[in-house]
Amino acid sequence: MAYGDDFKEIAHCGGKFIVTIADTPDGRRGIQLGVEHSAPLPAALFRVWAASPLGIPVSPSMSSQAPCLPVFIGSDTHGLFGHRCPSCEGYWRSQTVPDRWDITCPYCGTSGQTFEFLTAEQRRFVRAVCELAVAAFADDEVGQHVIDMDPVADQVTAKPTERPKFYYAEQSQQHRYTCDACGSEDDVLGKKAAGRATTSRS
Repeated sequence: MAYGDDFKEIAHCGGKFIVTIADTPDGRRGIQLGVEHSAPLPAALFRVWAASPLGIPVSPSMSSQAPCLPVFIGSDTHGLFGHRCPSCEGYWRSQTVPDRWDITCPYCGTSGQTFEFLTAEQRRFVRAVCELAVAAFADDEVGQHVIDMDPVADQVTAKPTERPKFYYAEQSQQHRYTCDACGSEDDVLGKKAAGRATTSRS
């Protein structure tokens, strides 16, 4: 897919983020989180665990120790995810959202688990999904409760100032490249010089 200008907003890939509430035959109430996507655009997803009911992203190891919900984070329409370094606050986009190894900031070298590099907007979306799940679970009626990002993305494109609190988009940077070693795409600050990328926070 062709890229536009530097520092341009890249829309969310869309999709329906679904909370399903159902009663089991023995009378217990269950909850399931899922996602559906059908738009003809590049899209990718990754899962984060969020402590319920506050919706705070946590380490996957915490999911077996405390009440947690799996929340799916959607990519932008380039199939890339935004990351915000918790140390230097640098922002970049990439295809990389590792579940079993650390992610590393391309600006300051800080490493950590993927959930630690979520952007503020992604965190707000996680909270919104958890709030929906908690409210749906407390509802007397079973069924599906949906955050539909498709009409929201269309609405934001038409009226950029009108966006729900749970909507998030990403932003193109200055240097987009494909890693020779792993084939993953990245988009960082800086320009390509002498056959390599030079990053800058300025």
